[in-house]
Amino acid sequence: MSSNAEPILILSIFMQPRILSLITATEIAELRHSCHPWLSGHRPALSMRKALEETAALREAGLALDVLGAGTFIHRLVADVASRLGKSAALFMPQGIAAQLASLRGWVGPSASAWIAVHPQSHMVVDEDHAHVLLAGLRTTHLGTLDEPFGVDDQLAMQERPDIVVVQLPLRRGGFRLPPWNELKAISSWCQQHRIPLHVDGAPLWESALFCGRSLAKICALADSVYVSLYKGLGGLAGCIVAGSSDWIECLRPWQWNIGANVHAIFPRHLK
Repeated sequence: MSSNAEPILILSIFMQPRILSLITATEIAELRHSCHPWLSGHRPALSMRKALEETAALREAGLALDVLGAGTFIHRLVADVASRLGKSAALFMPQGIAAQLASLRGWVGPSASAWIAVHPQSHMVVDEDHAHVLLAGLRTTHLGTLDEPFGVDDQLAMQERPDIVVVQLPLRRGGFRLPPWNELKAISSWCQQHRIPLHVDGAPLWESALFCGRSLAKICALADSVYVSLYKGLGGLAGCIVAGSSDWIECLRPWQWNIGANVHAIFPRHLK
């Protein structure tokens, strides 16, 4: 490497907590914005102005602004995503953690003793910092080993039947690994046999279809509900969508309000 070569900075989501504790969130943001070449498509905009200019250039920018989750653009967006995922209805949420909490509560209702079966390296456990336990009061049973997606054998070994099973596609903390298609079908069949809802934590699900060799709708047909991100992989500004049956989506709406996940407006407003 020549002496005048540009230095390379590697920021990893897998950085150890001890290392992350030495760096403030502001310093991490400054480091991210100082980088020019990126190995992934998930990169920050150079400035808020640039992001707004790119948004203003879209043909949908001429539509009316949304209010409390209602608006032409939001309705078109959720309908399009629901169709792609093969579900009858969907709901926009401003943040993934809120979407996951609402999804779980939508299935188990107000019961404080509900059991959630989830991988120990899942996003819910690690990145959402057990929000389903701390905020929703749900109990957790872990399925599978640390670095591999769980399979139907792990379900068969459970001592107690959970109220909902959550599978993350892909398992990001396990090296973005996906279970084989036949294993995923077996997981779904086990849930159907025991009448247990299967929820897909699929924030970056968009990239999984190629590995599975199936369409998004075919993958999601194995699950009762699915959560997808609009900025992970797709590069949207923020937000996510949960999709499922029309009745289930209606069950989510009160939880969306209770969690505070229905903000007054998603898009910036000009107040003059």
